[in-house]
Amino acid sequence: KQYLASLYERVHSYWIQPEMRRWNPGLETIVVLTIRRDGSIAGMEIERKSRDRFFDQFVMKTLQSAAPMPPFPTLLTQPVIEVGLRFKPGELAM
Repeated sequence: KQYLASLYERVHSYWIQPEMRRWNPGLETIVVLTIRRDGSIAGMEIERKSRDRFFDQFVMKTLQSAAPMPPFPTLLTQPVIEVGLRFKPGELAM
């Protein structure tokens, strides 16, 4: 849980939508990240698109900017983990 909190903080710090556009509040993009022990991203897949390609592109740009993610703590022994992230205008959830 501690790792997920640090991952959330990392991505959230980059999740700033441009104010020049009014986003439909019903938009939602879900992305599954595969993260290696060192924090590098092994895979990034959109599980659900939002119906707004610019919003989806902005989500992917946010994740690319936030990379690499924090490295795993010692107690997390898996070589990789998968994490789902749910992006909405002005909101990020895990």
